[in-house]
Amino acid sequence: VWHEAGYRPRRTLLFAAWNANELGRLGSEHYVRNPAYPLSDTIAMIQLDMVGQGKGYYIIASGSDEQDASILAALEIAAQQVQGRLSAERLQTASDHDLFHTRGIPSVLLSWEEPQYVNQPADKAETIDELKLGAVCRVTTLTLMIMADE
Repeated sequence: VWHEAGYRPRRTLLFAAWNANELGRLGSEHYVRNPAYPLSDTIAMIQLDMVGQGKGYYIIASGSDEQDASILAALEIAAQQVQGRLSAERLQTASDHDLFHTRGIPSVLLSWEEPQYVNQPADKAETIDELKLGAVCRVTTLTLMIMADE
């Protein structure tokens, strides 16, 4: 999307995918011990987890009002611009973003309420709700643009 629009962010953004969350967050733990860029230069981490299905009409943004205010504010602005519905909730600590959060890096988890298939054989591409996934993608893309140019 950014390439097609000719957008070049002021800051470097890193997109990463972890695995082994269920085995003790092994993938994200490896990253925070061996980051591609120093963690001291990392201004935010947005975790997308279970964003392709779930109940409700609101994208859930799980974070801390104090530490994660910059991300939550950018998410709120982005959601308003792209007709996304966002609900901020208290920080959840059972996912990869918490490893960044405990190191003082603003970190927010985005998800939908009560996904039907989580780490089950029925958790396949066919179960993805394109409208829900698209809403999260639009809000996340605009949020990153806002934060990359601050």
